[in-house]
Amino acid sequence: MVTKIFGFMRSNFPGFYSLSKELLDEVWGKAVLILDTNVLLDFYRVSPDTQSDLLRVVKYYAEQNRLWIPYQVATEYHDNLYKVIFEQVKKYDETLNILKDFLNSISQKRNHPFLTDNFIRRINNLKRDLENYFEQQRKKLRDSVGDATLKDDIANIFEGHIGAPFNEEKLNSIYEEGKRRYALHIPPGFEDRKKGEPDMYNDFLVWSEVIEFSKENKVPVFFISSDTKKDWYLIEQGQTICPLPALVKEFNIKTNQHILMYTLERFLSLAKERKVVHVQEDSIKEVKTKDEKIADGNSLIFTLYKHYKKPTEAKSGQVETLFEDYKLRDNKIFDLFSDEADELGSTTSNSVGKDDNNTNNEYNNNSNS
Repeated sequence: MVTKIFGFMRSNFPGFYSLSKELLDEVWGKAVLILDTNVLLDFYRVSPDTQSDLLRVVKYYAEQNRLWIPYQVATEYHDNLYKVIFEQVKKYDETLNILKDFLNSISQKRNHPFLTDNFIRRINNLKRDLENYFEQQRKKLRDSVGDATLKDDIANIFEGHIGAPFNEEKLNSIYEEGKRRYALHIPPGFEDRKKGEPDMYNDFLVWSEVIEFSKENKVPVFFISSDTKKDWYLIEQGQTICPLPALVKEFNIKTNQHILMYTLERFLSLAKERKVVHVQEDSIKEVKTKDEKIADGNSLIFTLYKHYKKPTEAKSGQVETLFEDYKLRDNKIFDLFSDEADELGSTTSNSVGKDDNNTNNEYNNNSNS
């Protein structure tokens, strides 16, 4: 007699399937919000308005006692805090140089004889205004090194919501397990082997803390991270599909709980959609585009043209953030391009690069929303 053994697709392969609407609603109502280091440092990479929204979100979860970060995340955050601030200063310099090169190029009559004197004069005025604006922003960033306002806000919100450090014996045990897993390409963290010991185990250390927290407290979690490497996410032919099913399954087995893994942009979008907490659409947009590269000098003029003449076709990123902050949408830039943009666009279209496919895809485990 043959005994049939029945299994279930969804329970055996949870990372490949969505949660039911009822279960998803339940998880959203109970899950603890856990931020990875890169997300916590993003608070320093965005504008003040977006910072306020991010602080409002984490404060909401803190007040419900549903906020937590691993000790390793807190350690990496403090180790990299000032590095990130000075990186932002450098980005202002780099972006200003690109803009200046671009503006200098098109203001040379011999290079572009079709441009009117009035247009060139306005370009030069804009260049001067941009230089003044960037210098003000650089000064604000440099001054922020000594201004502890944001740092104190984050510290106050996360007070009492940080994991305890592992003792030396536990750490060594995790490092040994990490070495075994990495040799077998078991996620997460094996992509960081080039960092050397013990830093190569940082991601696995964070993962171990998240699992232990969920298991001990018997709670589902949101894990919010900007890390979408192949030791965290399933990637096929350059397309990021979802969090690695192996990670979702490991978490479910070890904790008997659910984990929802999101990028910050995806989480904010869903929180807004579910009316969990108010988030401005501009903040979500900025978070999504903060890592996009500014166009090179040859295509920048067409990028600006598209953004202000045809907003739906424009790439955003630093260009959009810059001019949104600078309040130029309804005056200088639009006026500058309104008379000559069509001619300028057709002249430069051959030099415009292909659309950047490096978009910030948003995913969550089990393809849930």
